[in-house]
Amino acid sequence: MDRSSTNTPTPSEASSTAGHRSETPTLSHPQVNSAGNPLPPLCREYPLPKEPVDVAEALARPPLRWTIKGTMAAGEHRQIRVKTDEEKAQEFAQAKADLVKASASLKNLPNIDRRSPSS
Repeated sequence: MDRSSTNTPTPSEASSTAGHRSETPTLSHPQVNSAGNPLPPLCREYPLPKEPVDVAEALARPPLRWTIKGTMAAGEHRQIRVKTDEEKAQEFAQAKADLVKASASLKNLPNIDRRSPSS
């Protein structure tokens, strides 16, 4: 199957079927390369906005969740959980017990001479 061709209608077909579809404009050429991989974002063609862009209004909007500003804003409101001394002592005791158990299991391994044989 050839991925370089797309099933997007021509502009005349798009205008005749606009009543049955959403108002999303279609693009004249494919957004994938000959290998079927998506083009880099700067090489793609994007539809022009239907209305003039108000930059001041766009900058005044609150940041979205997955933006750097959104992440920073969420971090400001996040509550930091402080561990008590008792919780820290319990975690330390558990880690110490795990290390002692691992050390004991290593001591029970058969003694293997790991040096390479000298010929």
